Amino acid sequence: HCFDETLVKGILHEDEVLNASWLCLAFSMMFFGSGVVLIRSAHLIPYILFFKAVFISFNYSTGFRFKHNCLGEVAVYMVFGPTVATFVYSCLSNGKFSWLVMLASSPLGILIASILFANNIRDAGMLFYRYVF
Repeated sequence: HCFDETLVKGILHEDEVLNASWLCLAFSMMFFGSGVVLIRSAHLIPYILFFKAVFISFNYSTGFRFKHNCLGEVAVYMVFGPTVATFVYSCLSNGKFSWLVMLASSPLGILIASILFANNIRDAGMLFYRYVF
């Protein structure tokens, strides 16, 4: 069940949301490519981290459907915690990798995943109340 008011009330159609997501993906890939060229980082680590984030983000609700297979919080933790911080560090340090950065960014990823978890608990309560009472 979807509680997204934009789709439920018909403000946007599913195709418009899908097209907007593809547009955002194209812009992010374009800016990533130009950023790597400007920084002159030819190492593989930023590319691996970027495509890892794109893979997890795409498969959050489609493909492997992490969100629907009880892995949504883990996927959000991985992308918004260690992956983003390590990607930025890797780009700024000319392709270097640091486990310390991944460890230091874990609390931020846990915080963001916890916010998502709290939101899902609220939605579960709404579903329970809607179908029981």
